[in-house]
Amino acid sequence: MGEKIKKIIKIRYILAILILVCVFFIAFNYAKDTAATKEITYNEFINLLEKNQVSKVVIENENLIITPSENNEEYKGKTLFTANINDRNLISKLKEANVKLEWKNTKDNLINIISFSWIIPLVIIFFIWKYIKLKKENKYLLAQIKELTEKKDNNIINDEKSENQ
Repeated sequence: MGEKIKKIIKIRYILAILILVCVFFIAFNYAKDTAATKEITYNEFINLLEKNQVSKVVIENENLIITPSENNEEYKGKTLFTANINDRNLISKLKEANVKLEWKNTKDNLINIISFSWIIPLVIIFFIWKYIKLKKENKYLLAQIKELTEKKDNNIINDEKSENQ
C-alpha cells in the first residue's frame, strides 16, 4: 500500500511540474510579446509617417501594425500598433511616403493564438494524465489477475490433495 501512495504522490508532482511548465511558457511568451510591441496613438503614428520613420504598415481589422524604419532610434527593434481609424487619406499618405503596405485578416490569427497558447498545452496535459492513469490501472489489473490465478492454482492443488486422501 505504501508503494501506491508513493506512486500517486510522484504522479501528482509530475502533473504539477507539467502545469507549471505550461504556465511559465505562456507567461514567457506574453512577456516577450509585450517587450517587443508598443501601443502608440494615431497622432504619433502620423508624426512618424511625416518624418519618414515608418518602413511598413500592416492594416488589420482593428489595428495598424507599424514597423519603424531603421533610422528611428526611439522605437528601434519594436513593433508598434495603433487603432485602425477609417482615415480615407491614410493609403495615399502611405504611398507618398513609400511605406510598404499589407492587409491582414486577424480572425484566423486569433484562433491560432488561442489554440497554440491554451488548447494544445491543455490537450497534451490531458493525454499525459490519461496515459499515467491507464498505466496505473493496468498494473493494478495485472496484480489482481496474478492474485486470482494464484488462488485458482492453490484451489486446484488443494482439491487434488483432498481427492488423493
